Amino acid sequence: MDQALNQKIDAYIAENKEQLLQDIAALVAIDSVEGTPEEGAPFGAGPRAALDKTLELAAGMGLATRNCENYIGYAELAGADPEKYLATICHVDVVPVGNGWSQDPFKMQIQDGWMIGRGVADDKGPMVATLYALKFLKEEGVSLRYPIRAMVGDNEETHMNDVEYYLKNYPAPVFCFTPDAEFPVCNGEKGHFGAELVSPVCNGEIKEFEGGVANNAVPDRASALVETDITKLKNAPNITLEPEGNGVRIRGWGKSGHAAMPEGTVNAIGLVVNYLLDNGLCNDAERAYLEALKNELRNLMELNRRITAETTNLTNALRGNSKVQGDWGEMILETILDGSNLIK
Repeated sequence: MDQALNQKIDAYIAENKEQLLQDIAALVAIDSVEGTPEEGAPFGAGPRAALDKTLELAAGMGLATRNCENYIGYAELAGADPEKYLATICHVDVVPVGNGWSQDPFKMQIQDGWMIGRGVADDKGPMVATLYALKFLKEEGVSLRYPIRAMVGDNEETHMNDVEYYLKNYPAPVFCFTPDAEFPVCNGEKGHFGAELVSPVCNGEIKEFEGGVANNAVPDRASALVETDITKLKNAPNITLEPEGNGVRIRGWGKSGHAAMPEGTVNAIGLVVNYLLDNGLCNDAERAYLEALKNELRNLMELNRRITAETTNLTNALRGNSKVQGDWGEMILETILDGSNLIK
């Protein structure tokens, strides 16, 4: 990238910084956790409101916009060859806020140089930044060979039904990337394991067991209601005991974090499972289920650890050797261009 262009970009960022931050804050202010489907809002009122706000911001920048039947949307900058288009995709839905916030998660604040608020990094901030990138190209009068669409997803955190709908009803881009990972690029993900471990009817001591708010976040609290005498129970780290009705509410207090990066987290469900097993608060059928749950948690943690190590080793190899990094980038670029019939 030449020095003159770098200077233009720096000047553009400085000129637009305050407005960009205000636009991110406006998007963060919308509680866009997936809700109950409604007419015109297939993923709930919150995600629909966030989609509308994003397209409003894009239109205010002079970009062409389209709402794809309220499932997804995009802002577009025209190109010479309309038969193909390039795309970015971000999402404006968020996971539940969880616990432990010291301030309103939907009121963005800047503290010590950090933006704080639900979605500032995942993925409302990058969404707004992408729109400003297209705005820069438009204002500079850059002539594009291919159109660029900045796609606005609103169901990424749960089911990806927004993308499924789009691909069923609209032509796919020939190349797409998402600014929803670490810079400079993420060319693969660990994957997502979704399953249900269902116990049989045990007719035992455990009357209730609950924990977690999202399947991609390590739960920081969980509880079980057990039919027992509280005076017979012993204290344990990160466990509290509360009398409730004819039994005891056993609460586990862990440390939350994104499930993709669980290092340093403490799974509260595991804490409660271990306490129940260690104190014999279960019959044989319940014990069998709890042991299975304990083993699955352990196996998933080990699998995540191994995958993390492998991806980190690859990242470090690319980051630490400019020759390898350059060769890798050139190979990926050539493969993408050839596979998409694009002209370099």
